Amino acid sequence: MKFGKIAGTMLAACALTTALGVTPANAASSPSISPAARKVYNTTNGSPSCPSGNACAVVWDWSQSNWKVFELYNCATYSVSNWLGGGVLNNNQTPYGSPANTLRLYGANGAEINTGYAARSQTYSVNWDAVYKIRNCTA
Repeated sequence: MKFGKIAGTMLAACALTTALGVTPANAASSPSISPAARKVYNTTNGSPSCPSGNACAVVWDWSQSNWKVFELYNCATYSVSNWLGGGVLNNNQTPYGSPANTLRLYGANGAEINTGYAARSQTYSVNWDAVYKIRNCTA
């Protein structure tokens, strides 16, 4: 599926949810990450420009009614807060296909909740509700 279709679908879902007055209980809190991401910015269409060597995570910021993009460059386990609903991952780490650059998501109990997102400069649709940590490398 092309990234534009994913982003468009997510944006429409968020707009509909907001129009219906349905927002998460902690909607006033902006999504955050620790340790700090290399770069964080907003985008109106959910399409991040993910630079080579980075993994980019996109989450809806209910407090700003906008997409928030986190560029993950340094090898680390990142804890996420207030990441709710649908979003996108783009694993643009290099070299492509390297197992060391596989992105993994972890739940509240620390267990891996997916099989990994390989570095392919490919976008993946993600539901952030159960995600508590992101690890962008295996080193």
